Amino acid sequence: MKKSILLSLVAFVMVFSGCASIIDPGPDMVSVDSRPDGATVLYNGEKVGQTPMDVELDRSKSAVLTFEKDDYYPVSVSPAKVLNGWALVGGIFILVDLAFDNANLYSSKPIVVTMTQK
Repeated sequence: MKKSILLSLVAFVMVFSGCASIIDPGPDMVSVDSRPDGATVLYNGEKVGQTPMDVELDRSKSAVLTFEKDDYYPVSVSPAKVLNGWALVGGIFILVDLAFDNANLYSSKPIVVTMTQK
């Protein structure tokens, strides 16, 4: 009886989960900075703080980061996504990671923008 319950639980986890979805579901943290410092950071149009800072990105959504500062032209960037290595561990279950947007994640490479004065 206990053995069948354990096997059922293992089968359930294997069918309904991918490795990235379990081990590294996000969100992703990306360090951002600007030259000069102190630019306002907007994530998909919503203010999240000032540089330098870490921004929490929801990997299930596309992201646009906009940097604004008085007397400077605004700068917008779309952070790069990279393959989530944990997705490969799940083999066929990468389909679950794809369904839950966990097969890719935002790169942890810091984003530094240089702003141009008006």
